Amino acid sequence: MAWGYLAMAVAAAITIWGLGDRSVLPTTLLYGPRWVLLVPAAPLALLGLMVMPKLLGPVTLSALLILGPVMGGRTGWRGWFAADPGDLRVVTFNLDASQNPIIPQVPAELAALQPDIIVVQECSDEFVNAAGSLPGWLARRDGSLCLMTRFRVDSVEEMETVRTRDQGGTGNAVRYRLDSPQGALTVVNVHLETPGKGLAPLRYGGSSSELTLNILVRDAGSSRTRRWALADGQDLLVAGDFNLVVESAIYRDHWSGCTNAFSRVGRGFGYTRVLKRFSARIDHVLSCGTGWTPVRAVVGPDLGSDHRPMVVDLRRRGQREVR
Repeated sequence: MAWGYLAMAVAAAITIWGLGDRSVLPTTLLYGPRWVLLVPAAPLALLGLMVMPKLLGPVTLSALLILGPVMGGRTGWRGWFAADPGDLRVVTFNLDASQNPIIPQVPAELAALQPDIIVVQECSDEFVNAAGSLPGWLARRDGSLCLMTRFRVDSVEEMETVRTRDQGGTGNAVRYRLDSPQGALTVVNVHLETPGKGLAPLRYGGSSSELTLNILVRDAGSSRTRRWALADGQDLLVAGDFNLVVESAIYRDHWSGCTNAFSRVGRGFGYTRVLKRFSARIDHVLSCGTGWTPVRAVVGPDLGSDHRPMVVDLRRRGQREVR
């Protein structure tokens, strides 16, 4: 049983990283409660301790594989060497405006995190009105996406969304060019299509064809959004609700060329979508190009949404030398 458990842990890691968001069954595991794979570890460890202590080795290795490659745990070891707090703090947060009961209080709570830039998805006029009343903050809404910032906004461009049948669309994105103390800064706020539209029919005995279509739509959406976001070839930050975990083949195909702040310096699991039975890290801050290096990434507090804010500190490369 101990060695079989290790084989299962290895198979789960290979399945998630190799086939997640490529075919139906691995995708259900990718966006499902992976923690259940950890359940056998405790009874197997206890049994091994009583019967054959040397079997604690494969059981321990299995648990580490599940906590790390399978569940996404991070040590954040690169962040241990960051000696300064960074030059820029960015927060991304899915407000879930249709369900959030505390929207008027959210802008002040986000501002209390002391960021320079806040990008919000599933936003509302109520949020913008409350944010605009905060001293020193500029707030604007572009469709379902919002921006709060302490910097001057020089230009705004909104990506055209291509709608699909019943799988939503290719996603929403807005590009902001800001005037910051570190110079011109480009930030792209994104909200990509959810895998839930493909997974939901399976819960009720529906056909897997909807999930297959959903995978194709999300792959096309990520491809299109990445090309649009990085079209000018400049160093920029891309932040928002990607509706993708980092193990996803779609994420790796289209976004792995950028540095994921939590993957690099975050500690723990970094879950930003928090549900009753399981959670996932689908909200990201990415630095694309060589301009910015993440030095800290943490998950913020509960602000009435089923998402949590992702709070990231970044350092401008070469900024210390310039000073």
